[in-house]
Amino acid sequence: MKIKKHEFNIVLMVLILVFALALTMFFVAPKKEDDPENDSVASSGFKSVINISGAKQTINFVSNIIYRMGNASTEYGGQVTGTSVMYIPKDVTVNMSVKYYNNAAIILETGNKLIVVGAGTLNATGGAGTDGEAGNWGANGGAGASAGIGGNGGAPGGRNEQAGITESPQSGTSMGILYVLGSVKINAYSGATGNGASYWTSPRTLNTGYHGLSADGIGGGGGGGGYGIGTNPIVQSGSNGGRGTLYAQDGTTINCRTRDYSTNGKIPELQYSITFNKNNGSGGSSNQTVYFYQSMSSISVPTRPGYVFQGYYDTSAQSGGTQYFTSSGSPTNKGGEFGTKYDKFKDIALYARWAKEKYNITLNGNGGTIGGNSSYPLTNCEYGSEVSLSFEKTGHKFKCFTKNSTYKSSDTSYTLNSSGKFVVPDVGNSGGSYTLYAHWDAETYNIKFDNNKGTINGVENTYNPSSYDYTYDEKIYLYSTSDRGDSTHLYLTKTGYTFAGIKDSNKNSITILNDGTQQYFKVPDLGSSPGNYTLTIQWAPINYTIKFDKNNVGTNGKAISPGGTPNPQSKDIDYDKDFDLS
Repeated sequence: MKIKKHEFNIVLMVLILVFALALTMFFVAPKKEDDPENDSVASSGFKSVINISGAKQTINFVSNIIYRMGNASTEYGGQVTGTSVMYIPKDVTVNMSVKYYNNAAIILETGNKLIVVGAGTLNATGGAGTDGEAGNWGANGGAGASAGIGGNGGAPGGRNEQAGITESPQSGTSMGILYVLGSVKINAYSGATGNGASYWTSPRTLNTGYHGLSADGIGGGGGGGGYGIGTNPIVQSGSNGGRGTLYAQDGTTINCRTRDYSTNGKIPELQYSITFNKNNGSGGSSNQTVYFYQSMSSISVPTRPGYVFQGYYDTSAQSGGTQYFTSSGSPTNKGGEFGTKYDKFKDIALYARWAKEKYNITLNGNGGTIGGNSSYPLTNCEYGSEVSLSFEKTGHKFKCFTKNSTYKSSDTSYTLNSSGKFVVPDVGNSGGSYTLYAHWDAETYNIKFDNNKGTINGVENTYNPSSYDYTYDEKIYLYSTSDRGDSTHLYLTKTGYTFAGIKDSNKNSITILNDGTQQYFKVPDLGSSPGNYTLTIQWAPINYTIKFDKNNVGTNGKAISPGGTPNPQSKDIDYDKDFDLS
């Protein structure tokens, strides 16, 4: 298949355009602020952040490479517009030079601000001024030199063919504000001064244009020269641009001029905020104002029951990440260039990290048993861990633990969870040894009394009263007279019988006691509470000794002589029992 010439040209032009677009995107487009590689020095609030990273490398910026700062770019130098930041890491050297005349390596003019921060090295050399030119009727003055960082040099002075008349020379541009922070080293130099030119023609006199003025390495650009012509030339020259304001932090090295002002590095353009996420803790600092490349301040640490504070990290995960504050609240020395300095160009949240406390705890049964023993040791137990234990004390159920052997409602108490397990509480400092004492509640029973065909408190119902609530070991007094009658004073009667004890539902006899004046019994351990139990009153029939008088009738119906003895004389008989009189 043949391709026509005009079709080939169209395809070729498209390919060239695509290639040109790709080159433009590669050289001109700045890095995105959210580039993962730049997380620690990402832009926030600035038009551009120049981040040059890498170990022991040299990066050369020359006039044939477009160098971006702020919103502007120029092949004659790096143009700062608004506020820009250049971060130069340790062991990185940035070389900037300008091949063209009358341009600073970093153009920082009035109304703009540049912050150079880091621990690397910046070399900046401004463009040289041009020499003047000779013409038929006069000579130009030379152009002014440009600062390494600052204003551009003035343009050459103009010419005029009318002898004795000069045009106004060009002044250098003034410098904006420059901050130099951290321990960055700057070597800045201005270019060479431009020379004036001369022209000789008879009968005129030698006429020499004025030299361009030189400029500081950091400061305003040098002014351009004027020119003179005629026997009494008027010579003028432009003035140097203003030097602007230079702020330098202690530790910086600037080989070019004496610094004007010192600064602590805490400038608004580098100010950020740290928010502390306490991660279920409380108290302590909530936020801190920080400045990029400046040391952070100590904070108050949070607390959390049962946990030990491990520090603040830049991740909410329980492992990994970078620690920014230690367990004591001091800034973490991260090592390297930053140490305890803030290393991000943005606001961040830091997250508290916790470790569970561990204790050595002895559980004292305090009259009962725990796990079958009078005491139970828990060694190196972790806060919040669950322990399955058995609790036993006759007639009692477990209530709680406290740190005192005597229960006080004002003490902190530790109970079992809903599953009946002991959960290791926050008892003090991690690694410490502590004793917790068990406390018990007496069991409570609902008891019915079976009067066993007798009466209780004057009532003959089978169960009287229907029931009473008693606690283990509670005293219940027993009476045979009607002067008393309530839940703890039982008046017991049964015709022909006397009280003979009490038995539980298992036919076990309950011990009857006597305090010297009155019988009583103590509520025994009947089982778990709450529960319904029956106690049955026991009766013994009254035994009678009966004497029989036969009214003088002896055996076989014969009369007994006066003064004789009846036979039998007596018989022991229980109440309500039959007996034979034959």
